[in-house]
Amino acid sequence: MISNFQLTALSKRLIAESFLLLTATIWGTTFVATKVALEHITPLLYLAVRFSVASLLFAGFFRSSFPIPKSLFLSALPLLCWYFAGFVFQTIGLNFTTASKSGLITGSYVIFTPMLQSLLEKRTPPLGIWIASLMVFVGLFLLTMNGEELISDFNFGDFLTLLCGLCYAFYLVELDKLTSQASFSHGTSQLMKLVLLQLLFCGLVSVPFSFLLETPNIEFSWTLALVILYLALFASVITTILQTRYQKDTTPSRAAIIFIMEAVISTIFAVAFLGESLSTVAWIGAALMITGLIVSEKS
Repeated sequence: MISNFQLTALSKRLIAESFLLLTATIWGTTFVATKVALEHITPLLYLAVRFSVASLLFAGFFRSSFPIPKSLFLSALPLLCWYFAGFVFQTIGLNFTTASKSGLITGSYVIFTPMLQSLLEKRTPPLGIWIASLMVFVGLFLLTMNGEELISDFNFGDFLTLLCGLCYAFYLVELDKLTSQASFSHGTSQLMKLVLLQLLFCGLVSVPFSFLLETPNIEFSWTLALVILYLALFASVITTILQTRYQKDTTPSRAAIIFIMEAVISTIFAVAFLGESLSTVAWIGAALMITGLIVSEKS
């Protein structure tokens, strides 16, 4: 028989995983939302506006996030750089590739992360990671097929998005190192400061890079305003609150598998709302990639 304690623990885990699935769903919509936004604004200026608005909203939710200690900024600087670079590559990449491909290729960080950790720790990755990596990269080849022909149409946007996945892997490794410190072991105050720091960094650093790497341009529309508000409030603030509150109530492996659904959801939304289409071969590639991501988390 199942005890009341076990039922309570199961119920708590199911509630947590439901909210994490909601988080992955919101993340999955961001590829379509960003694709729409980029019709009205240049990529780096878009990042500046999105993360500046998100910073203000987050600071409103968590006023105790201020002040941010200088020591936290210095220790988090490598993490901040990888976080920013990931968004830059992903957003510019979306100008050259589809939202469905962007979501799936971004998911490659699930493969890169354990391989990177193994490299840094000077140990051989488990066999499952090698199998999963092969599945993901064969799937990526099939995903970029030109129609039904076995000729890859891997473009510049796909390449930038793959770099985004690599940056996110470095980011996750740095995040794990930083949050393992004693200062993060009690309460959420330090973690909230770190989240706000990431949002502020992306918003502020995007401004000079926008003038250096592009000709900043914005065509105001209510569509753009609503998209940026949605991305700032839901994809930055609310998802952070949900992930921070509920990820601890399930296992890391189960959470990671739930977050893989971001890639699936991005494809569904891209097909439904942007009219994007994948060939039969590309759908097989997408399924192979997702299977490989799940295998990697089970290894």
